[in-house]
Amino acid sequence: MNQKSILVAAACLSSFFAAFMSNSLNVAIPAISHTYGISPQSVPLAISVYVITVTAFIFPSIALANRFGFRNIFAFGSLTSAIASFLAPLAPHFYIFLALRSLQGIFNATIFCTSMALLTYHIEKEKRGYYIGLNIAAVYAGLSLSPTLGGVITDTIGWSFMFYLTALGNLGAYLLLLKIPKEPAVSQGYPKIRMFICTLSFIAIFSGISFINDSDYALYILLLGCATFTYYIILEKHSKKPLLPINLLLDNKVLSFSLLASLCNYTATFAVSMLLSMHLQLILHISASQTGLILIITPICQCLLSPFAGKMVSKISPHALVFSGMLLSTIATLIYANIKIDTPLYIINIAQVLGGIGFGLFSSPNTTLVMSSVDKTKLALVNGLQALSRNLGMSTCMAFVTLVIATFLNVTPESDIYAKELNYTVNISFAISTIIGVAGLIFCLAGAYFYKKQHINLFN
Repeated sequence: MNQKSILVAAACLSSFFAAFMSNSLNVAIPAISHTYGISPQSVPLAISVYVITVTAFIFPSIALANRFGFRNIFAFGSLTSAIASFLAPLAPHFYIFLALRSLQGIFNATIFCTSMALLTYHIEKEKRGYYIGLNIAAVYAGLSLSPTLGGVITDTIGWSFMFYLTALGNLGAYLLLLKIPKEPAVSQGYPKIRMFICTLSFIAIFSGISFINDSDYALYILLLGCATFTYYIILEKHSKKPLLPINLLLDNKVLSFSLLASLCNYTATFAVSMLLSMHLQLILHISASQTGLILIITPICQCLLSPFAGKMVSKISPHALVFSGMLLSTIATLIYANIKIDTPLYIINIAQVLGGIGFGLFSSPNTTLVMSSVDKTKLALVNGLQALSRNLGMSTCMAFVTLVIATFLNVTPESDIYAKELNYTVNISFAISTIIGVAGLIFCLAGAYFYKKQHINLFN
């Protein structure tokens, strides 16, 4: 294999298992709750802490990538993520499991902020959209297999083996990356104080939102996070070498609106698989394996559409693809917001097809817009900003879903009204997702307007 093939294989391998791990956990919610002796509605905390720590460590990871090189930080993330994935299912207590999930998030942040930068840096511009689409297809392949494979693993040999499989995949990516030459560093030094303040602010903000119903101190933590983040922005604004160039986001409207669209897309859709899994397993009492077979529809559509959408950015306006994808995803969440306990499965499946096609049309063109809107010296930055918008959307999604669950689901699974309350909770969550999707459509239209004015060359 040549170096380009090795790089693509390593990036796709890491992307595949990151997606597999995040999505397969959704079908294991009842099994994990049984293992640790907790209620099913507590298990989403394992998803929340992961996406919160990923989000919190995106900017520190960008600074590390700029200082030590994309390849080195990607390799570091792959190896340490493999170790954390191996240790997580060995945790004797749920809170230790949450701590190890947090470590997974920290280490995966280094992968997320460098994968696209590596591909963009090493692959010629004419093929950039295709390989970005291929990498995103690997994500969707992981999403496609995770419900079925995760369900089978959970029902047969146990949910912990999903973590062991992920550890092997990340280790394989690390070994492949050792064959890729290191690219030159973008900067010198490391802004330790700013990175600490940035990380603290994100953790405080999303922890405050997630636990605002459970703790008297959550509101104060949220306010502390907002104040700390404001202070971080002020520090960046006055820094001679800012990691977050405010002026770039203000001046480059195509970049800023593409990031906002990505934020809305992930905020609206990230919890779809988890909420549907809870509906299927806890309300309809479908097994984990059968639930996995049902949930495979959306990621298969995503996987099939992503490379096609990546190729089409050179032939069709990327904003037309992005808008169409966001529209279909929003229609899907609107359908989910109206499902009842007795809603036929074919209605849910139709919504899954719409959502899968929508996300497949959205993701590759939007990522290509973001990664091609700046020169090579800012690749790690915009890769990190893209990862930040994605994980910020995931964190926001899990925060509001956790809040909705804590507010509207107040009975145990043994209660006669549990199914009714859970169904209402799912409806409320998807109604909020639909509103966020509409906001995303507005950002798509704004991005298209400025794209026509600036007409950024996707292959510069």
